[in-house]
Amino acid sequence: MKKTSAFLAALAIVLSVSAVSCGNDPVGTASDDNIVLEIPSGTEEASEEASESTTTAASSAKSKDTTTAASTSEEDEDTTEIKTEAATETETEAATEAPKATEAPRATEAPAPAPTEAPEQPQAPAQSSVSMNYDTLLSNASGLISSLGTPTYEGGGAACTQGGYDVKVYRFDGVEVQAYIDGGAEYVFDVKVTSGDYSVNGVRIGMTKAEAEALLGTGEAAGSMYIYMNGNKETDVTYSGDVVTEIELYTAV
Repeated sequence: MKKTSAFLAALAIVLSVSAVSCGNDPVGTASDDNIVLEIPSGTEEASEEASESTTTAASSAKSKDTTTAASTSEEDEDTTEIKTEAATETETEAATEAPKATEAPRATEAPAPAPTEAPEQPQAPAQSSVSMNYDTLLSNASGLISSLGTPTYEGGGAACTQGGYDVKVYRFDGVEVQAYIDGGAEYVFDVKVTSGDYSVNGVRIGMTKAEAEALLGTGEAAGSMYIYMNGNKETDVTYSGDVVTEIELYTAV
């Protein structure tokens, strides 16, 4: 503050001297060589100090501006670097997670279906091997009955024999056997067939008339029944239309 006051005082003296010179030499005859100005040393120091102060202030301001600018630049660079790193990390994470997002879900393997068993086809009943002919008549009934299996019915029958014998009846699916009893033994005298599982002299239920006649020849017609004789034994074939529906072996006893 003192240096500034001294500087101002020196400046005032200079201005005063200039004014005096202008008043004493109105026509400009005064010479500059006759004027000697002595500036106190304090004034020079003040001037130098003022100059240094100004220079220092300017330097400080410039330094501050430079520092601020540098700091701002560094901050901008740091901010840019942080943003760049954040963006890079985001892109990396997105690239890493992208396959997961687009990855198709793993299909669940369905259990292999159990093999389906083909439904059992209804099997036609096995054709019986029991074949009867004229020799079956008057034979012991035990052999025929055992070959036919378990009867569905077994019991006495009405006496229809000429000799007045007791009669025993056996019924099976599709066949009926009648036997007369003589001396404790049973003998076949009548067999009636209604199932194609059995054959009589080669003829089966369901055959045509032509097929039956090819085996038995031409029979004697009695309505829908045709009688085929072999001595005192006969085969009676009944037709429904042109199809065999019943066969009977018979002999009178």
